[in-house]
Amino acid sequence: MKTKLLASGLIVLFISAAGFTVIKKQTDPWPVPDKYLKMANPVKADAESLATGKELWAKHCQSCHGKSGKGDGTKAAQLKTETT
Repeated sequence: MKTKLLASGLIVLFISAAGFTVIKKQTDPWPVPDKYLKMANPVKADAESLATGKELWAKHCQSCHGKSGKGDGTKAAQLKTETT
């Protein structure tokens, strides 16, 4: 009986571990694709557009990207991302 319980526990542990995804925090800068390197920003940088951008960042981006944009936000660990 103890052997069956131990075997069952090990199977559950193995299945749980197999579904676990390791998330690596990006340390190197993201390489911008060539076609976007010299693309002009279609939005004029003024006080209004900067304020709007900050609002949008705080609402939609910061929770995953973190305050400095390095992927260390409070919700980043919940994402299933490609690891390298």
